[in-house]
Amino acid sequence: MRWSRWLSHKLAALSEAKLERTLIPYAPVVGRPNRVLPVAREPAHSSVNTHSTIRRAAWAGDSESPTSASTSELLLFASNDYLGLSTHPKVREAAAAAAAVHGCGPRASPLVCGYTREHAALEDALAALKGTETALLFPTGYAANMAVLGVLADSSEA
Repeated sequence: MRWSRWLSHKLAALSEAKLERTLIPYAPVVGRPNRVLPVAREPAHSSVNTHSTIRRAAWAGDSESPTSASTSELLLFASNDYLGLSTHPKVREAAAAAAAVHGCGPRASPLVCGYTREHAALEDALAALKGTETALLFPTGYAANMAVLGVLADSSEA
């Protein structure tokens, strides 16, 4: 079977099973942590037929368009913004001020791009907040878990 024919067959099967996926833009709901609302895509940014793309999307059983008045907020369970701080006005102001001073763009962990004064200041502030002698930053939750478990677990007793 030719590639284009095979692909058409597979896409038709997904459509028939209502398993199509679409990229629908969402906007955070200010003041409601981990809540988003679907928003219409700007026509100037895409040649995709937005109405049909949105209409085909699965909306938790709601077959109406996400731009309709009946669309409810969606709760994100996979967000790293579990405290909802990304939409907090003071956090946004602080981020804007930091970007004005330090610039913004891709960086990596201190291991890759170097330990900065900002890293040290954050560790000091966290230690003061917790009332400890010092604090240590980890680039990810996984790295923190590996470090802690590595210290707590003794391979001779495991």
